[in-house]
Amino acid sequence: MAINVSLKALAEGTAEALKRFIPATITGVPGDAKTFPVARITDLVVDDETLRDWFLYIAAKTGPPAKPAEWRRVDTISGSNIVCVQNFVDNVPVSGDIIQLYSILTPDEWRTAVKLALGNLSYEYRLEIPLETGKNLYTPTATWLQSKGQIQRYIFRDVSSGATNIYEESAPVVRPIENANGLSFYIPAIPLSITNVSLFIVARRPYDIITADGDTTTCPLPLIRAQAKWEALMLIREYLGSARAKQLYGMTMVVAEQELAKAKARWMPTVSFQEPREEEAWEGVDTGWIPTEWSW
Repeated sequence: MAINVSLKALAEGTAEALKRFIPATITGVPGDAKTFPVARITDLVVDDETLRDWFLYIAAKTGPPAKPAEWRRVDTISGSNIVCVQNFVDNVPVSGDIIQLYSILTPDEWRTAVKLALGNLSYEYRLEIPLETGKNLYTPTATWLQSKGQIQRYIFRDVSSGATNIYEESAPVVRPIENANGLSFYIPAIPLSITNVSLFIVARRPYDIITADGDTTTCPLPLIRAQAKWEALMLIREYLGSARAKQLYGMTMVVAEQELAKAKARWMPTVSFQEPREEEAWEGVDTGWIPTEWSW
């Protein structure tokens, strides 16, 4: 059974895996719209310098009145557990609210890492094309199917005996025709009877990109976590520069790359597409000689 995981949970998990995330609780009445008392924040960080590249995130409220999610760069932290951000917020948290602190990357950039991860991952999908009498060329409307490299195999499915008593066999020859990032499929040999028969194209389909905090994906958690962690490290490298990122996260990148390779080997489709080959007529010299004995 597929498990749904939200964008917000994946972003938090990715940042936490890299020690760049702190959940905390508002403990009293904010001094103003940019000064907030946060429980034990001085126990969780070393000093003011630690929070120089930290961002405070306040989740959306359903209301009334409804308030969108907001984040601000942390300016200072005092010894009395007071966090001050650089600009005022409209979505002012109240005592007891859970807030999050992200480091190096902004909350939006941690979510971008998850989106990039989903765009670079795929799953096995069976695209059905009903067969028609006298028709050999089919162009599916699936916009995600753009390259022959996504295709794994072709299957004829017959449900003449009922939906729970199906018959499937490999389609002998299906020729994909790639044009302008779209695919058509030529089937030179249609089954004699096409009643209740469909062609299924088994292909790698990219995961849908999720954009809102509450949007969910069914991508296996170990796979999306590994890929999102790698994408976040690449964003950190862009932000810090290669030399600084290598100094701080060099070994982490090596381990993350190994974890990602293991996750892909476990969860990603592994069958690669092979171009179909049809028998061609012999073009050599016909000697007329036919062997009568199969021995030297």
